[in-house]
Amino acid sequence: MVDRSGVAAVIPAFRMDGTASLSQEWLAGHPLIAYSIAAGRQAETVSRVVVATDDPQVAALAAQYGAEVPGLLSAPAGDGHQAAHRLLDVLSASGNLVADLVVWLPVTAPLRPRDLVDQAVKQMRENPAAAWLKTVLPPPGLQLVERAGPDGWVIPHARPALFESGHLSAYRVARFVCQDFNLAEPALALALALEYSAALTARSGWEWADWVVQQARLDLVYPGMQPRPLPEKVALLVMDFDGVLTDNRVWVDEAGREQVAAYRSDSLGLHFLRRAGIEAAVLSKETNPVVAARCRKMKIQFLQGIDDKAATLQTWLAEMKIDPRQVVFLGNDLNDTPCFPLVGCAVVVADAEPGARRLADLVLSRRGGYGAVRELCDLLIRRASGQNSPAPGG
Repeated sequence: MVDRSGVAAVIPAFRMDGTASLSQEWLAGHPLIAYSIAAGRQAETVSRVVVATDDPQVAALAAQYGAEVPGLLSAPAGDGHQAAHRLLDVLSASGNLVADLVVWLPVTAPLRPRDLVDQAVKQMRENPAAAWLKTVLPPPGLQLVERAGPDGWVIPHARPALFESGHLSAYRVARFVCQDFNLAEPALALALALEYSAALTARSGWEWADWVVQQARLDLVYPGMQPRPLPEKVALLVMDFDGVLTDNRVWVDEAGREQVAAYRSDSLGLHFLRRAGIEAAVLSKETNPVVAARCRKMKIQFLQGIDDKAATLQTWLAEMKIDPRQVVFLGNDLNDTPCFPLVGCAVVVADAEPGARRLADLVLSRRGGYGAVRELCDLLIRRASGQNSPAPGG
């Protein structure tokens, strides 16, 4: 049995430094803060996971994912280790930090190996002289220059340069909270592979991180079931209609006639998809004639007025003799989710209902009715041609 009694994970998410708003942004079906909470909760050595925030929305989200929230706290002054020192001081003084080791898990670096937290705790336990630990990244091909050799060749430094990654820091409470902390005290460095290196800001890193979570198949901490990748071979794309091929709004005139808005580029994407050998179909609860009219124009199969989508989908695939593992389903709402486990990969639009997003394998960047179908078509076509990885860094 692993001793979990003396280790607490602390996750800072304050409005002052912008991490509160980032915490609520979604990455591959879950809010960003959920990844840091999961890293603490999944670790064998951690007994408590505490979220420190001044934002009630973040507090509610943290509780939903299983973290403790000791009331709303004021954001600590300073940044980096200085802010951590002050926040842990406050938590310790209030009785909300009963631990001898604290693992600090920022929300901005969500891609963590499953054993990262336990590795950090193990190193701190095995090296009692160390006051703190940080994760580092060795940049590829970059070395410190020490001096020039007698023959004119540059002699590289014995060790490569290391950069703090921001994924995790660990602090010994007796040295860090209970006295003035000195960064010159002995510290440990825990190396992290470059594949996990995405650091997210309000504007950058998201595309790369999203691809890594959903497609790279790394052994990542994930808040829930690990998402399934898109099938290597896709035979059929099945879509909901409202909220996927439309923006989920409807115009009704005085006679009760309904109209919806569609995205023309979706039609072209489906045309290219068909040319790539992948068929498409619509499975809709809606009974409005606009479903049939739009699908006929796009030259795709459709079934409408369907209450039990899952049962209909199973029957439909059996009749068409299509392997469910080669099917991708694209939806946006809770009545689509029973179809998710019946296919090879479940996808939702960017503005899908939160319950559907949490159960999906892939969340698109575009909203329903605003190019989400085209985005998925392009993704499937690129994957079929072997071009399925974005550039690192987003």
